[in-house]
Amino acid sequence: MRNHSAEDAFDKCPNLWLSGFYGICNSLAGVLGESLESLFGTEQARIAHEILKETRDEATSRVQATLAAHRRVFASKSPVEQQKQQTAAAETGGDVDESVE
Repeated sequence: MRNHSAEDAFDKCPNLWLSGFYGICNSLAGVLGESLESLFGTEQARIAHEILKETRDEATSRVQATLAAHRRVFASKSPVEQQKQQTAAAETGGDVDESVE
């Protein structure tokens, strides 16, 4: 029987936890007037910034894909149904801006 450890999990998917770790470190360091460089050194800070950028880029990509899917669904509706949904969104405080891409 194989013994699984937390170390195994961290080694197999480092970006899953490193991104959160570096994000928290970056926020706390900023509040303290420090930086990732002062906490980890230049090379490790460079890696941390790369991981944080990669995570932001992935999140942006997922959000853009979700928005595009919703736009396609909305565009497939009849003009009458689109108007009903726009009216309902406006009544509930939703901001309907068709120019957003």
